[in-house]
This record gives sequence, C-alpha cells and structure tokens, in this order.
Amino acid sequence: MNRKVIRAIIVLTTISLVAALITQLFWVRDAWDLQEDQFNHRVKIALKSVVNQLLTSDEFSLDNPQTDNPELFTEHEELFNEINPLILDSLIQEEMGCMKIRKDYVYGVFRSNDSIFVMGIYDAFKKELLKSPHWVSLTCICKSDNYLLAIYFEHQQRLILNEMIILPVMSGLFLLILVFSFFFTIYAMIRQKKLSEIKTDFVNNMTHEFKTPISTISVSSEMLTKDKVIESPEKIKKFPIY
Repeated sequence: MNRKVIRAIIVLTTISLVAALITQLFWVRDAWDLQEDQFNHRVKIALKSVVNQLLTSDEFSLDNPQTDNPELFTEHEELFNEINPLILDSLIQEEMGCMKIRKDYVYGVFRSNDSIFVMGIYDAFKKELLKSPHWVSLTCICKSDNYLLAIYFEHQQRLILNEMIILPVMSGLFLLILVFSFFFTIYAMIRQKKLSEIKTDFVNNMTHEFKTPISTISVSSEMLTKDKVIESPEKIKKFPIY
C-alpha cells in the first residue's frame, strides 16, 4: 500500500470521524431540548392540577383561615379565604411527586401588579420566582387581584441531566471507542507500512550482497574460458577462487 493510498484513507476516515462527532453532538442537543420541553410540560401540568384541586374540591375550603401576619391577611383576605398555605404546600409536593420531580424547588404566590409575595416557600429566590417560566394564574380562585403561583428549580439543568444521563454517557462511550479504533487503525497501518519498507530494504540489501560475489564469479568464469588465459597458467592464478 503506497503513501498516497494511506493518506487518502486517513483523510476520509478523519472526515467520517468528525462528521460522526458533529452528528452525535446535534443528537444530544436535540435530546436535551426534548427532555427540557417534557420537564417544563410536566411542571405545568402539576401546577394546573394544584389549581384545579383548590378550585373544585370542598376538602380544601377554610372555615377559619389564619396567618402569622395579620396585616398580610387583611390585605389579601380573599386569597387566604380560598387557599390554605399548608394545603397548598401539600398539594404541590403531591403533584410534583406524581410527575416524578423530586423536591428541589421553591414556590411562591405573589400579586403580579406589585410583585408582593403572599405565601409560599421562597427563601431568597423572589427574583428568580418572578422571572420563572413555571407559573400559573390564580384568577379563577381569586378574582379581585391577579395572583400567580410560580415555582423555581435552582438546579433544573441537573434534574434534566439526571433524567437523560444514559444518553450522553452512551454517546460519549461510543465516540471514545470510535476514536480509539480510528487511532489504532492508523497506527497499525503506519507500523505495517514501516515494516514493509524495512522488509523491502532488507531484501534489496541481501540481493545486492548476493549479486556482488555472483557477478565476480561470473566475470572470472568468463575470463577463464578465453584462450589467452588458458594458455597462460600464470594469469589463471591471479583470479580469486571462491
């Protein structure tokens, strides 16, 4: 196999490897986008289910609504009359569990026009909750003001990755095998080419070494057949005997 053929094989294989790598990256990206859309859809379903249960079930109605902040209760009395913060927390946990989303989130109910939080477990994530894409309106429960129920996942990317970890791992493993096979094949081809060149050089050298004495013998034999040499024994002694 000459050098041009080896170079052509290396170039074509490299192009194929790069194309496979790019294809795998696009495939993983599309899988990530799909998994993210599914995650967002599951969260949206869970939030709507919470609101629907609060709206339709008499089990969650309050006879004596209470809160630790009387001023907050007075300002948002209609909302507290419809939603118990403890029941809301329980419903969210239940619905998120049904959607197989572990408790790695914060949530809050706030008024949209002034961003005042009324209830929820939001700690220091008010800004994140206000910008969260996971929210649902509570207008159907409290018509006087537009309250929103929002949820925020601090480690959403990690949650999505955990759900699809097998895909990038398997893809990375196959790519590593492909890269290893590529370099091993190229190494084997180059090594085989060097061995072939060494073998060729060895054969050429040995052929040359054999040709030298054979040529000398041939010349000597030819000279010995000439009449002038035969008639002069002294000249015969000058030719080497092998």
